[in-house]
Amino acid sequence: MRWIFEHIQVLIVVAGVVAWWLNQRRREKEGQSADFDGDGVPERAPTAPTYNDTEQTRRVQEDIRRKIAERRTAPPAPAATPPPIFQDPVQAMLKELQKRLELEPAPAAVPLPPPVPAIDQEQLTRQRELEEKLQVLDRERRATQSRADELQRRPDLYEPAINPTPADGWLAELRDAKNVRRAIVLRELLGPPIALR
Repeated sequence: MRWIFEHIQVLIVVAGVVAWWLNQRRREKEGQSADFDGDGVPERAPTAPTYNDTEQTRRVQEDIRRKIAERRTAPPAPAATPPPIFQDPVQAMLKELQKRLELEPAPAAVPLPPPVPAIDQEQLTRQRELEEKLQVLDRERRATQSRADELQRRPDLYEPAINPTPADGWLAELRDAKNVRRAIVLRELLGPPIALR
């Protein structure tokens, strides 16, 4: 009894298979076609082969018999002669090289490089002008950077155009448009980068 409770799943599967088998047998006895694959469509008994099937089978059998007869009557293929045991090694290497050279395809032709287009003189002169402008701008940038670095290291070199009195302070210096421009430029150069503002 304990075994039955421990293996209840196995018993359920076996009972299901037996019930299905009994149901199929009952359907066959009643004259209905059995549904063996369970798709809801009753299975049909295999039909007798038609004329075309038997004719095709007969042709295949005749082809097989004919091929067997041809093989039996065909003369045996000559056996390959084994190479001589003792050969001159130099001769053997030359023959092997000759065989390899005959089997190897001819080397493909190396493609020619594409033709170099004609040089346009207008483009060359424009490129030279742009290069000269770039060099001038680079020199100016380096000079401005060196001046800004020098002012940052030694602020005592900077002398404002107007010597304001201590009472006015920096407001008196910003009354002049030239000094305002200089203050803006110095703030941009010496202040924090735009990304860190």
